[in-house]
Amino acid sequence: MAFSAQSDTTPPSVPTGLTWTAVSSTQINLSWNPSNDNVSVAGYNIYRNGKKVGSSSTTSYSDTNLTPSTTYTYTVSAYDEAGNESQQTPPVSATTQSAPTTWTQIQTVAGFNSASMTNTSGNLLVVQIGYTGTFNSLFDSRNTYTQIGTEQVDRTGYKSRVYYAKDIGAGANTVTATVTGTFNEIYVSEYSGLSTVDAYSVKIMNNNSSGSFTSGTIATSGANELLWGYCWSSNAIPVNPSGWTSRSTFDENQLSDKNAATPGNYSFSGTISGRNDLIVWIVGFK
Repeated sequence: MAFSAQSDTTPPSVPTGLTWTAVSSTQINLSWNPSNDNVSVAGYNIYRNGKKVGSSSTTSYSDTNLTPSTTYTYTVSAYDEAGNESQQTPPVSATTQSAPTTWTQIQTVAGFNSASMTNTSGNLLVVQIGYTGTFNSLFDSRNTYTQIGTEQVDRTGYKSRVYYAKDIGAGANTVTATVTGTFNEIYVSEYSGLSTVDAYSVKIMNNNSSGSFTSGTIATSGANELLWGYCWSSNAIPVNPSGWTSRSTFDENQLSDKNAATPGNYSFSGTISGRNDLIVWIVGFK
């Protein structure tokens, strides 16, 4: 005698072999082995983090509109025409790819008093000035600079300022800082794909002997922001932190950057030897 939908109360077998592939920063593809049923398998339900997100009549499913660099837990069940549903598969954890970087580091040039380079129109410049004495001016032949935060002064009188210029002009350029004092170092970094500051933090660590440095923490608001970090040290070169790219150690300091793939809390923190006076910056650009 043939089964009817009303008399069938036997669920399909549990699917096996659930696997996943992260094909992009917003999509995960799932596949599994087919289930068996005493009549026939009608389809499969897909669960993400314990909640049903879709169904499939085949043994595969594409989960879209996900968040970059995020881990999700998936299970799959089978169902038949009578509405009988199997137990769910053992869970698997799947992580989306990082979002593609939207900015590019073009160059970093450092020197005393001034730094020269050839710029590309529309890019962003980030400038750090370290000095003793009194700050007078920061200028070049075509760009306007905006200060980030305020002047920082350590216990010895060493000072640090950070500026940026957006939508810069093209061509040969010399960025010059003038101070009334005896010491003046300047770092200039050029980036494409950025236009403004999202967040910043700076920390002065006087007479530090902890073996570490930190800028304090910032909270970024968007994906793929530039994290720009700088540590001035009185005695030793700060070690470039893991995950960061060192761009300059001119005059025994550390200037680095990093891509912040997802919004979150970040700091410019690392190790350093000996006892030092430190000024540590982190700035997020978007």
